[in-house]
Amino acid sequence: APVPASIVDQAVVARLKVPGSVPLDAVVAPLRRMHRAGERVTLARTVRVGGAYYLQGLVIDLAALRTRLAGEVLGDPAAGLALDWNAVDTPPAGWDCAEPFTDLRPHLAMRALPGIAASGRATVWTLGIGLLVVAGGGLWALYRLAAVVVDYARRKGDFVAAVSHELKTPLTAIRLHAELLRDGLVADDGKRAEYHRTIVAESERLSRLIGNVLELANLERGERPLALTVGDPGAVLAEVVAIVTPHAAAAGFVLTVEHEPCPPTRFERDALLQVVMNLVDNAVKFGRAAGNRRIVLRCAPGEDGGAILVVRDHGPGVPASDLGKIFQPFWRGERELTRTTTGTGIGLALVRGLVERMGGRISAGNHPDGGFVVEVALAAG
Repeated sequence: APVPASIVDQAVVARLKVPGSVPLDAVVAPLRRMHRAGERVTLARTVRVGGAYYLQGLVIDLAALRTRLAGEVLGDPAAGLALDWNAVDTPPAGWDCAEPFTDLRPHLAMRALPGIAASGRATVWTLGIGLLVVAGGGLWALYRLAAVVVDYARRKGDFVAAVSHELKTPLTAIRLHAELLRDGLVADDGKRAEYHRTIVAESERLSRLIGNVLELANLERGERPLALTVGDPGAVLAEVVAIVTPHAAAAGFVLTVEHEPCPPTRFERDALLQVVMNLVDNAVKFGRAAGNRRIVLRCAPGEDGGAILVVRDHGPGVPASDLGKIFQPFWRGERELTRTTTGTGIGLALVRGLVERMGGRISAGNHPDGGFVVEVALAAG
């Protein structure tokens, strides 16, 4: 049969030379796909040698071809790449096959890794929820940090205002009485003595205020050394009573001392003196509205051979929601613009700092029978 012109146009002309014979011209046509059945493709071509025509062909197993290509081109089959024919989506440019495989469209895909396909969605959801939880926790922590900073700044502002007020009051009283005495406007000896006492009392109050501020600043910087000694805390309690009784009596308070024999404990006299005086001054300030203006001071043996100092008033006590804040620096239960009591908000913070530096413990709460009570536990000597 004659060779089609399309085949002859693309045929390869070769000169065949067999030893001992005359050279012959051969026309070899390109392979064409003749038939495909599933994974098998039949290819054929015509070859003309001299005046004779021959038909050559072969059958290609596409599955075996795919396996061989995957092994030679892709390497390890476990790497996660898969080669397939007849991709549904249009392959990228350059993936079209030449004759005789024009109907085959290779497709390279990434296989799901073993053990991941089933749990992939759950993993993504878990990671997403975890990310949301972490982000929410971070935002909450940032909010709390900002709230703490703002609250601390507000309390410091209230402290500055309170200190200004507390300094102004004694200074005004001292200046007023001193000017009256200087100008000779107080003729009565009794009045002059009273004015002198007022000046001394307000000066002592001013000194205590400045001393508290300096003590707290030194404690926060860690620059408050304590010279601890072993002694009787009851003697310090009696000394405090002698100092603060006039001040308490002027405010209408009565100090009651319940002194039991206390074992020797470790403390610094000046620090313990300041602790008890601050507690008594606190009881006077916040117990003014009470009908029972009595402050109880007690020294008793404590646990582990130590001693416990107790200061209790009969005032309204502290709201339960505020009990955890009373030892914070600059904290006051009242707003600065509406407060009805004096003070700077550093007394109890200073007391806690001094007690802890002496190796003791401090606790406070509302007494079951009314009033506020503070207990200072000192270590045995």
